[in-house]
Amino acid sequence: MSVRITTGLVRIEGVLDEAAVPALLSEVLALEGSLRLDLDGLRSADTAGVRALRELIAEGAAVQGASLYIAQLIGIDEVKEPPGTEKEVE
Repeated sequence: MSVRITTGLVRIEGVLDEAAVPALLSEVLALEGSLRLDLDGLRSADTAGVRALRELIAEGAAVQGASLYIAQLIGIDEVKEPPGTEKEVE
């Protein structure tokens, strides 16, 4: 798993497993202000990873870019796309 952080946006890539959760949480806890999770690069998560994501969302983190699989895995209905990637509907 890799984590990239820019101004409240945390981009998670790869597999979020039990070994990676402490690193994710320590990075997130160091942030101030609103938190957005970009899950576009997240391919899978084990039970500990799913639990960590659900807890962050319950605490107010917004989610963007999650695949349908990841959205269903973490139990969210609505996924926002990253700014600038919205598709126009005619």
